[in-house]
Amino acid sequence: MKSLTEYLVESLFLTEGGKAVSGTPMTQPQTKAVYKDVEKKFLPKLGLTADGIDHCVLGSFGKKYDEQTPGDIDIAVSLDVVAAHLGVSLEDVEKAIVEVCDKENIYYKWGKGIHVISLSWPIPDTDDLYGQVDIMPTHSLDFLHQIYN
Repeated sequence: MKSLTEYLVESLFLTEGGKAVSGTPMTQPQTKAVYKDVEKKFLPKLGLTADGIDHCVLGSFGKKYDEQTPGDIDIAVSLDVVAAHLGVSLEDVEKAIVEVCDKENIYYKWGKGIHVISLSWPIPDTDDLYGQVDIMPTHSLDFLHQIYN
């Protein structure tokens, strides 16, 4: 039987660094292109249209040199906004996001225990490369922003 620490370390390893969905490490220009694409094509399906208000990027996004390769993009999303838009309870938001992924044929892994949905998203202007985008539903964008930045 695994200890709680072993479980948490394994869970975080699987979702951090682009490993949950076998994402390709992305350069900074690629992360920016993927984020713009996700903002345009996926987040509005969740009712998210105001960067910094109902969703925000976390972590190293935009903070590395162009040639450095972060493993993934972390996006915090407002539980309240998604629940209202999709007509579900706060408890069912993650399940509803997964259902949107299924409907849109987006490959994902759902880390139920850590409340992260990891998407495999095509990297624009590449031949068949995919990056990992972690969707992190939260009651407080500010709280996650403080922790991850």
